Amino acid sequence: CWPKDDIVSDIIKLPCQLVHKPRRLPCGNVPDQSEIRLTFTLAENILAQHRTRPQKLVYLIAKGMFYKHLKVDIQGQHFSSYFLKTAMMWMLEQTEPDEWNLHKERPWVMVRQLFEKLCGYLDQNRLPYYFIPSVNILSEYSAEVLTSSRSRLCSLLENFEDLLPSQT
Repeated sequence: CWPKDDIVSDIIKLPCQLVHKPRRLPCGNVPDQSEIRLTFTLAENILAQHRTRPQKLVYLIAKGMFYKHLKVDIQGQHFSSYFLKTAMMWMLEQTEPDEWNLHKERPWVMVRQLFEKLCGYLDQNRLPYYFIPSVNILSEYSAEVLTSSRSRLCSLLENFEDLLPSQT
């Protein structure tokens, strides 16, 4: 499955990094400018390089649809594309390679599955951080942002076939 053991061995040798990144707060609230967080960007980049061509295409299509249909600001907060990236990493780990190969000519099938997976995380109000699964990356977002994002995502899924390019 994904990622392969040798890739995991290489990744665990990498350092994580500390970056200045204040928590997102609703509009009007001033974030603590001294906040830092861990980032695993080096590991994320290696994992991205080891996706197959169909997996890369699925993520590219999903990200385009995300920016067109799901990214919206609500009181100074927005549903981050990092949620999509995290859901994709979990989907890569939990989906058999044969499934990706089965749908490589029809990437929309897997794009839909990715959005359904993201919707499931929103239903639970819990999206585990890929590198530290005990951390819920949805926890710093307001209920209003999560509810609105889930509503937009459900609408996208309900109208998914209408959003696909025509086959003419």
